[in-house]
Amino acid sequence: MRFALWGRHADGPKRVSSLEASLNRTISVLNGSILRLNRKYSDLEQKAREYFERCVYHLSSGDEEHAKLYAEEIMHLRRLAKVIMGNLLLMEQVKVRLITVVDLTEVLALVVSVRQLLSRVASEVASVSPEVSENLKRLSEEIETIITATSAGVPTPSSGQVNALEDEALRVLEDAKRIAAERVRRAFPEVPVMTEKERIVYEAIGSIEDQAGFDVEAVCGVTGLPRDVVEEALEGLARKGLIEISYAEVS
Repeated sequence: MRFALWGRHADGPKRVSSLEASLNRTISVLNGSILRLNRKYSDLEQKAREYFERCVYHLSSGDEEHAKLYAEEIMHLRRLAKVIMGNLLLMEQVKVRLITVVDLTEVLALVVSVRQLLSRVASEVASVSPEVSENLKRLSEEIETIITATSAGVPTPSSGQVNALEDEALRVLEDAKRIAAERVRRAFPEVPVMTEKERIVYEAIGSIEDQAGFDVEAVCGVTGLPRDVVEEALEGLARKGLIEISYAEVS
């Protein structure tokens, strides 16, 4: 890509060329970082599904201790995924904004906000992807150098421009966090934790001799719970993957 940027001083073309090269490099590094974090997010998603299956297995086997360990791991993976997704969305927004800006004065105001955002992203993803974090830190330092070298030859951005872009950056950051939380909630399985009534019903099912099937009334008789409570517990167990419900016709 090329930017239609301009400078007013005699050495304006040289300064603009340096800024253009820096912006192109910024976009290239962002693309690489986005790809790496996408792969990391996919890995976390896959691992969470595997841990969910193991959690369900241990719950259904009555091994609550191991089930709890896997449940805690799923929650940890979900927290990491939320950090990754929020910063992925943020970097995508930054990349689009850099691609669409054309006025040099606006660029200088924008890259100040971009540098701050990249520093924040680098800090947040350091524990998840050290390589991405280091790349973004170096990029942030490079942008600072280019800003210093370029700003001497172009109009200074107004405080209104800078404040508007800072406000925009904060809105983008908050939107990214909100959308990331929703995406992670949909993508990562809920940890299968049984309620007390579900536990009573689940244990009652295990005590029934006919493991090929059971009658709801029989479960009511074993547990002493009313039919509507038993049916609600059965539906909850089925949603959590702990049992499968199928209905047989009674002749």
